[in-house]
Amino acid sequence: MVIHTYGHSRTYEMEALLKLFRPAEKFAFSTEPQPPFADEYFSAMLLPAEDGQRLSCTVKIGGETRSSEKNLPPDIPNNILDREISGLLYPMLCDLTGLRPAWGMLTGIRPVNLLRKFAERTGSIEQAKDDFRNIWHVTEEKTQLAAKILAVQQPILSAAPKGSVAVYVSIPFCPTRCKYCSFVSNSVSQMGRLVDDYYACLAKEIDLVGNIVQDYGLTVDSIYIGGGTPTAIDLYQPLDWLHRNFVNGQPLREFTIEAGRPDTITRVRRRLRKWSIMRRKR
Repeated sequence: MVIHTYGHSRTYEMEALLKLFRPAEKFAFSTEPQPPFADEYFSAMLLPAEDGQRLSCTVKIGGETRSSEKNLPPDIPNNILDREISGLLYPMLCDLTGLRPAWGMLTGIRPVNLLRKFAERTGSIEQAKDDFRNIWHVTEEKTQLAAKILAVQQPILSAAPKGSVAVYVSIPFCPTRCKYCSFVSNSVSQMGRLVDDYYACLAKEIDLVGNIVQDYGLTVDSIYIGGGTPTAIDLYQPLDWLHRNFVNGQPLREFTIEAGRPDTITRVRRRLRKWSIMRRKR
């Protein structure tokens, strides 16, 4: 299938939406002024209009075509434009494929965080749940699930010390890259030559962020090492850098290392885990 964009650059968001319906498919891309001459395509065009802009979306699948348009203001933030594009394309995809994803047109990894932001903005969890159902097309079951998780999380979030920050470290390497993955990541076998350079950049960034935390008198509340698969590479040095900048003297409530691939958990790496726990207790 061809993903066609014109008048904007929201290709990534369109691809993420389409993957809800075609998760294992590789897509081609077009930015021509007109939709492609292809058997199947997925198009969003942002065109000038008298009082602003006109968003024109088309989906062609299995010989059938659906189109929809909407007028938008001249200056629209990217996050709102993403929502408007998805809002037009999603119902057409459901109609043409017969599929209705349980999480609606949400494509991120933290739907509960989105629900929390809605509730904070509107001042009402019930209004936030209505937005989930009616704007994002989330099913009732998943809406209630997100609300239950939020109720569990909220006391933890509220207990965070004033002036506290969370530190996230990305390790964009994996043993192999999973087809469903939408994160920035590469397999160690293909891109292992970049690991040493990544260590060097990571060391500089950790020192830089450490200086910022110190200069502004902030408190590090949690450290999360994610990826990718962090345990796919040697973490001894990054843990040393994190300990020096963020662990000493900090009242950490969380120190987490993702280890989602069992094939990366060896005796050596289990010793690494023990080592990191001992360093935290010092």
